[in-house]
Amino acid sequence: MQLTNNPFTVLLIASVFFWPGTGETKTKNAFSEASTTRAASNLRISPDSERHSGCDLALFEEESPKPFLNYFRKLKAVAKQRNFSALGKMYSPAEPLSAREAKRIFSPKVLKIIDSQKVEDIFCKWSGVMLGNGEVWLNAESKGHWGIRDVYTPEIQELEIRARNLALKKGPLEVFRCRTKVGTLVVYEVLGGTMKVRMWESGIPNSQPPSHETNHVTVNIEGTGYCSYNTWSFEKNGAKHEVSAEPGCTDGTPEMDTGSYRVEYSSGKSESYLCLK
Repeated sequence: MQLTNNPFTVLLIASVFFWPGTGETKTKNAFSEASTTRAASNLRISPDSERHSGCDLALFEEESPKPFLNYFRKLKAVAKQRNFSALGKMYSPAEPLSAREAKRIFSPKVLKIIDSQKVEDIFCKWSGVMLGNGEVWLNAESKGHWGIRDVYTPEIQELEIRARNLALKKGPLEVFRCRTKVGTLVVYEVLGGTMKVRMWESGIPNSQPPSHETNHVTVNIEGTGYCSYNTWSFEKNGAKHEVSAEPGCTDGTPEMDTGSYRVEYSSGKSESYLCLK
């Protein structure tokens, strides 16, 4: 399971959708300008900057920048036109939003962010392509097919909190899973905002009762900016156990989503394991 930087925020996971567009020459020029800055990949649509590491569509196993650039151009056009019917379809083809729902999600602020976003300023990482300061995220589920993954606004966050509280009344919600060679650890959120960790030792299926379970979990946020991540720690048999959703950053740039499990014993000895996909 992939985790957002804030475990208390529910991701609005949407199916992807591809829209053809026009104006190919202008888009190709924008791509060409960005790619000449850094020629490591012909899929790089924006260069490194002081703010972030730009965007290389090779992260999404794309073979050409054209599908994304066409989609991005179409998205900007319908946002500028305030075409909520089209925005609803672009948000999720599997469960399209009505024009009324789209109007609630795509606030004037979000529309302005989409309309003003420039290709050469786009940032992306393993979890998607970011517009603005993270208010809108785009993603590709398959080659050449793009869509809106998330839209964050105060109004949506309030609705998410209400929905999450209703869900938590039915039971704990999984927020992160770490499968290692020594076992599997799962972090849950429980009603009231507290966390729980369940641990299954290697060889024990998750369908069986966990080897260890605790509600005494300390949550911390490590790192800064794009490379911030959550850690959850607890005590077991006199040792400190820590599960981390560290994104694997190098020089402040997210490279891939990873996680880790670390045990520190009272003797000073420690063991670390990577979370396996």
